[in-house]
Amino acid sequence: MQTVGTPNLPPELCDIVVDFLWSNPRSLAACSAVSRAWLPTARVHKFRAIKLCSPHRCMRLERVLDSPLLDSSGIALCVRDLRVGVDSDDTSAREVTVQAFWKSERLALLLRRFTRVHSLRLENLTWADDRLPRPTAEALLAIASGLSHLHLKRVVFDTTDSVMHISSASPTLSRLQASSVSWLRRSRTVARAETAQQELPGLNWRLEQLVSDPSSYLAFLAAATLYPRLLRASVAHMEWAIAEQPHNAWIRQQGESEADVVVRRIMVAVASATVTGEPDGPIDLVRDDPLISTIDSLYINISRPVPDRSAHAWAASMPGYLQNIDVRTIEFNLGTFISDSFQLDSLNFSLLDSVLTLLVSRSKRPEVVVTFRMRVQLAEDNLWWADAEEIRDRAASYFPLHIPKLLALRTRVGLLMTFFHPYRPLAAEPVTREVWWT
Repeated sequence: MQTVGTPNLPPELCDIVVDFLWSNPRSLAACSAVSRAWLPTARVHKFRAIKLCSPHRCMRLERVLDSPLLDSSGIALCVRDLRVGVDSDDTSAREVTVQAFWKSERLALLLRRFTRVHSLRLENLTWADDRLPRPTAEALLAIASGLSHLHLKRVVFDTTDSVMHISSASPTLSRLQASSVSWLRRSRTVARAETAQQELPGLNWRLEQLVSDPSSYLAFLAAATLYPRLLRASVAHMEWAIAEQPHNAWIRQQGESEADVVVRRIMVAVASATVTGEPDGPIDLVRDDPLISTIDSLYINISRPVPDRSAHAWAASMPGYLQNIDVRTIEFNLGTFISDSFQLDSLNFSLLDSVLTLLVSRSKRPEVVVTFRMRVQLAEDNLWWADAEEIRDRAASYFPLHIPKLLALRTRVGLLMTFFHPYRPLAAEPVTREVWWT
């Protein structure tokens, strides 16, 4: 009787099989036990993204890395996406929980083992000497040196210099995302920063994407203004959005309070700067020589519904901080409207008209394109196509009244509308309508 041996599959074919199961942890675990040849590829997917949000999780991972498993020393090299910090959606977390996590003596030892991380997310961190041990801070900076994506979610820095240290630690950084980022004190006065910037070599950033809520953007801009090295940045795509709303009520309240405080620290004169002991005035964020030179596209997202409409007020005023910057396109996502109660009152159009007019008139590029995008939910008695035409015409009549200064500059402005029916989810295709002014 002839014995059938184990088939010898080409390694490339085995990798294709394992790659197909990249999002299925159980299947990956089974694949890693098939043979030694399947083990490396299975581990690349299984340990690609790691979340360290509690001492227990850190201990479990440490046991895996130090276990007698085959080639366990190489598991840490598979980690590309690292998330560190107490989860903001953990409703049981409080200040004691957060500080206990970051003050763990074993955290720094664990972080030093991840040397090939491309994406780092830091969450609920106070970057100060009394809150973050120096070995842990040094380990985070070492990881940051090779990053392409940095995400900071509710990170409070002790000084403005600390903000720049972590965000500029990687020369390969292409994406920066910030939510509820703030700082406690100025590292120096504005005058001393301007003097130092004339003497020291500058920093050059080329970011593919910058995503931030308004207060975090102002915190970064102020930190860069006070940094001794002059920042020159160009951004392909910038997005402003409402700050993330975590499920943990305590963390949410802390983030909102910290955001208000950092804006006051920027806008109000201080009696003395902590480091120099000298009086200092407000930090001027609108400069004749802006820190960000070009923005290819700016996306302002106010689509998320909020209880207080004043939370959208920043969407009208924030473009004022882009004066003298080469902005090519600006898009406002206004969110979803109901067809039978259609009102454009979620945005302060009077302020927005003045701010955009000033921005466009000073822009180095006269062909700035401004678009407004909205979704419209049709009522039950609406006709799918005919009523879309009527609603589009009604919406289009608002804009010449609300943004006359911008249209007087002959700026190219567009209204992009998508209609949907809640009782017809399987419609063949969505109804879209556009209106353009030049």
